[in-house]
Amino acid sequence: MINPISFNTVNSISFKGFLNRTAKIEHQLPSSNSSDLTTPNAIYSRSEIQNDRLLIDNLFIKKSGKVTQAQYDAVKSNYPATITRAKDFTDKMLKHFFVYTTPEKTAKLVSSLESVFDKDTKLISIGTSPAFFTEPMSALGYDVTFVPISNAKMLKSFSDIHDYFEYYPNFKKVGDYMKYKGITKENLKDKKVALLDFGCSGRTMHLVRRLVNEYCGVLKENISLCNIRDLIFNAYDRSITNFISPPPFSYDEMIKDIFFEKVDIASNVPHFSVFSDKSNKKEGHISSKHLSNIELFNQFDNYSKMTARAYQLCVLDELNKMKSSCINSGQTSLQSAD
Repeated sequence: MINPISFNTVNSISFKGFLNRTAKIEHQLPSSNSSDLTTPNAIYSRSEIQNDRLLIDNLFIKKSGKVTQAQYDAVKSNYPATITRAKDFTDKMLKHFFVYTTPEKTAKLVSSLESVFDKDTKLISIGTSPAFFTEPMSALGYDVTFVPISNAKMLKSFSDIHDYFEYYPNFKKVGDYMKYKGITKENLKDKKVALLDFGCSGRTMHLVRRLVNEYCGVLKENISLCNIRDLIFNAYDRSITNFISPPPFSYDEMIKDIFFEKVDIASNVPHFSVFSDKSNKKEGHISSKHLSNIELFNQFDNYSKMTARAYQLCVLDELNKMKSSCINSGQTSLQSAD
């Protein structure tokens, strides 16, 4: 018998225990790997789940990979109560871990970035830090490639990019993954490429730029570096300039969440140490040991955690509400003009 979990059963005293318990029953949940949420009836077979709302929730939050716009649309149209329970789940999760950056604040950040990036720019989201807002950007149609990479700042320096590969084979695998995702001179041609990372030393962003340029063959002059601290500050500053009161979010509090890695709970991107694969034994990491490149890359693409899928579902719902509000405001204005 399946013991279903619910968005509503979060114990504020033992939240980690709750997460551990739900992880243990993951293998008991009906498999959805062969289905696609763009066809809701295939995902939510009545005969399979017998109208059990808890299993509907589980089939969504335990599905692999990132939350897509099509998945959100399917849930919104067919099982809107799942979104309500995801919000309850996420609210309790954020309060438990003292996370400031709510889905609503992330949606406002994403909305503000629409004037910064056009959808023809290739965005390379580096590691877990930017993923809390680059995942919904991808769902909205931005060209985003997610690159799992950790511990790059620990690598020794070499003048030739290929010298890194001898000492740090996982670093080469990151370069191979980017080629696998289409980051090549032939595919990008004259397209602008923006690297997004939370730069402290800037070491990781510098090394990824070398991979994109020297290994993947993308012209250096087409590559720009975007420190997400600056992106967030500029978004905050624009809101002040435009007299938005109160501001959509606190810059300082959001930066703290990123610096202390609290936004990891909202990221469906794994950690992948390029310094030592031994570090990848930790929870939330992926190891390359005994895996072919294709097997490793599939793990990168299919990685997810239920906290992040619930959070990202809420972000897309907030963006949808913002869009509806804008449309309604426009209609109201037109009606007033008439």
